[in-house]
Amino acid sequence: MELVAKFPLAVVLIVANYLLVVYSVFHLIFKTHYTLAQRLNWVVVLWIVPLLGPMAYWYFWRRRDR
Repeated sequence: MELVAKFPLAVVLIVANYLLVVYSVFHLIFKTHYTLAQRLNWVVVLWIVPLLGPMAYWYFWRRRDR
């Protein structure tokens, strides 16, 4: 609790990032037509690359949709 009191903005940003990652993984599994290999690659990117992973996923998904 001391960490939340000292750095409330950082905690909120970290929680928001992981919520975005979870939502992106859910979208990746249930809403896309990627192959299994592509899905596994995206899951790795989403969990390993903290901030750029979800942004890259949504950018490339939107680009692929056009």
